[in-house]
Amino acid sequence: MQGFPLAYSHQLLLLRYVHDFYLDGLLLVRRCDITDSYCRQTDKFQRRLLETEHKLKKGVFRNDHVIENFTSFIGRLGPKKIVIIENESRNNSQFYIGLVASADTESVHVQE
Repeated sequence: MQGFPLAYSHQLLLLRYVHDFYLDGLLLVRRCDITDSYCRQTDKFQRRLLETEHKLKKGVFRNDHVIENFTSFIGRLGPKKIVIIENESRNNSQFYIGLVASADTESVHVQE
């Protein structure tokens, strides 16, 4: 997984996700799920390429995100934002894609 760190809290890390040389949205992950961090030559090349293509604009890296928990972050995205919510637990994997219909402190409702 490749990305640029934007914000972090005690439990979460927010990345500007990079996939196949493309800035591909935001990725919010639990810090306890991160086992290692490194920057390979491929990552350095990809960064230079994104800079050359003028894809690394300042607005892309704004750092005013509040990431207390998943629901508060998603709730601040605003209406009509498309999200992918994925739970990769061993016993009960779940995957949702759609528009955020509503979010509160306990749940997020996605219109599929």
